[in-house]
Amino acid sequence: LEPADSSIRELFEERLIEDLFVVKEPTFDANVLAELMTIELRKCGVEVMLNTEVTNVEQGGNGKLKAEVASDAMVRGFTADMVFNCSYSGVSRVASLSPGPNVCRHEIAELVLVRVPEQLRSVGITVMDGPFFSLLPFPSRSAHTLSHVRYTPHQTFLDGTSEDPYERLDSYVKESRFDRMKRDATRYVPSLSGLERIESLFEIKTVLVLNENDDGRPILFQRHQSLPGVYSVMGGKIDNVYDALESLTEQEF
Repeated sequence: LEPADSSIRELFEERLIEDLFVVKEPTFDANVLAELMTIELRKCGVEVMLNTEVTNVEQGGNGKLKAEVASDAMVRGFTADMVFNCSYSGVSRVASLSPGPNVCRHEIAELVLVRVPEQLRSVGITVMDGPFFSLLPFPSRSAHTLSHVRYTPHQTFLDGTSEDPYERLDSYVKESRFDRMKRDATRYVPSLSGLERIESLFEIKTVLVLNENDDGRPILFQRHQSLPGVYSVMGGKIDNVYDALESLTEQEF
């Protein structure tokens, strides 16, 4: 963390920004990461089943758990010592796996993929702390994403087993708020008037209800009372994987 020099400061409207700092913040290419994880799964002999839904988990015989999964082609059963429910926005979709009522809150969120002016190609910007915006590199598309605390969340609803968040996303009329994001961001960085929208990425964002009023992203790691071998794990940020590993080492299996 260091104070920004004059070449950075001149990009901002000084009347609206109290201070400016430069930090190094890595970004990653999601496509490359997915390829690497796929290779690691193969090395470890993990069977991956796509387009498959877990329909039930219950106590089986000999202390084992019995899980049932369904796809378009078939219904299969598995037995296991432990089941980890890491289904993010689907964490409560199966009643027997649910961590409990109203633990999570979902948002239909819009990230706008944009082309930035030349002088901003190699940087990201986050104006904080409040109802402001963030402009971050998106390497897999050689672009940036524009988000805004006020305009990115289109709709908010509590978690539950009665409604699939992704069905709600599919049926939502996806009208972009890019113009409002751009106008507000331009107040702070006038050169952002040259932003060009490529497309909007609409997705479900899930956070814990405990963090409804802040930007905290703690991990949910919960052991089920009635099915002791079942764990629900939900992290709001990709580096929560390290929190998950730490929580695992603290468990008594």
